Amino acid sequence: MSGKEAARRLQCRGAETSAVTEVPLDSTGERDFMRERVALYAKATLLASIGFFFAGFAIEALWPPRVGPPATLSRPDILFHLAACAVLLVVWLASRRPGLSESALHAFDAAGTVTALALYALMTLNMPEAWRPEMLFLLIVMAILLTRGALVPSSPGRTAWISAAAAAPSPLIAAAVYALRTPPEVSRGQSVAYATLWATLAILLSTLMSFVTFRLRKSVAHARRLGQYTLGEKLGEGGMGIVYRAEHEMLRRPTAIKLLPPGRAGEESLKRFEREVQLTARLTNPHTISIYDFGRTPDGLFYYVMEYLDGVDLETLVAEQGPMAPGRAVRILRQVCDALAEAHGIGLITGTSSPPTSS
Repeated sequence: MSGKEAARRLQCRGAETSAVTEVPLDSTGERDFMRERVALYAKATLLASIGFFFAGFAIEALWPPRVGPPATLSRPDILFHLAACAVLLVVWLASRRPGLSESALHAFDAAGTVTALALYALMTLNMPEAWRPEMLFLLIVMAILLTRGALVPSSPGRTAWISAAAAAPSPLIAAAVYALRTPPEVSRGQSVAYATLWATLAILLSTLMSFVTFRLRKSVAHARRLGQYTLGEKLGEGGMGIVYRAEHEMLRRPTAIKLLPPGRAGEESLKRFEREVQLTARLTNPHTISIYDFGRTPDGLFYYVMEYLDGVDLETLVAEQGPMAPGRAVRILRQVCDALAEAHGIGLITGTSSPPTSS
């Protein structure tokens, strides 16, 4: 192993921590991901709704209803079903637009979910009482809210209020159906209470699902991006930042990225970090790593990109293979000293110890 590798390891190596350090995601990438997931959610619910629409016609053709009008496009429940499909279609088409802002995506997500379920509520109210419309609406609520919780990146609080607004018609439908049922099998209180319990369960399950997916997305470090670089595993951590393995999106070249998280980005830390990268970029010794890039993300995260050398550090090498031969140790130390001498010469490393003593 060369002194260049040892110098790189000295720069990267630090005390590992078990806590996950959050790296802000690129705002454009977040918006694109949100756009993709809202479109997928709207498309999935739209296809399911269209499938049930045609399935209903097929079922009534095979087993015609004993009472009530036949299935035609003028029947009120079918009209409300088509209106709900239209709302989902609008959300799907609108969320596919590349220039849509993140706030607009959130608005389409919330308004589309609440409006579609309101139309499904009107659909079930216009169905025959024998079809148990209150239970049918609860099934629709459960299916749509769980699909949204699984697909759309949303905070638990946001999911909770959207789900509550969408499921709100459940007890009202139960009360309305009770008034039409003759003779009633249960009391009005029982009918409304059971509808409320099932609606509450749908709200809790969708919120829990959003909580799990939201936390997982925030904690998956290897899938995070920093500009044109995809971050991989954490290599080390020191007083001036955290080092990750990374890969350039277009060049596919492995690199190492040193980050200064926003929590450490005080004025003094920023000055030290910037000075460090500027001085390191001036190093020309062949046993010193090269600096490729330096920048700051829109989220306020400072970073610089450097050469990545795959290998082991001296500590691991000695632990696995035992003591080095004197000649090899001297050769490595000379390379390390050459690199440190240049770094010391430009002020990157300063000496504070007393003069060495002979042994």
